Amino acid sequence: MSRSIKLLPIVALLGALLASSADPGFAQQAEASARLERLFAEAWEFALQENPLFATQVGDRRYNDRLPSVTVSDYQRRLVRQLSFLERLEAIDKSSLSESERTSYDIFKRLGEDQVGELEFRSYLIPITNRNGFHVSFPQLPRR
Repeated sequence: MSRSIKLLPIVALLGALLASSADPGFAQQAEASARLERLFAEAWEFALQENPLFATQVGDRRYNDRLPSVTVSDYQRRLVRQLSFLERLEAIDKSSLSESERTSYDIFKRLGEDQVGELEFRSYLIPITNRNGFHVSFPQLPRR
């Protein structure tokens, strides 16, 4: 087999990639995907910083020296940040995303809206229930 025949599939693949990247729809999809990925990464990092116990639970040990801060101003700051995440999400053209990205978009939106609802309702003012609270979660830390 000659060398040019071996290179033919590679050249064809490169041509297809260049053609698709020249397509404005492809560029729009890539931009929407990148924005969604950045948003998810930023929201995840914010969640880890705000809840060091959760971070430890998922294996991120950077915040092992801290406990969550639970003042009213902390919850108000979290509400503002969550609203900004949702605003940024709404600015992403959902139709430009892949099917799996649209599913992730919808889940992120639903969880964010639920969190905003909880924060606006100020449910954090009732931190101890028979099922939740530091009295339940703190003793479980070694197991987690």
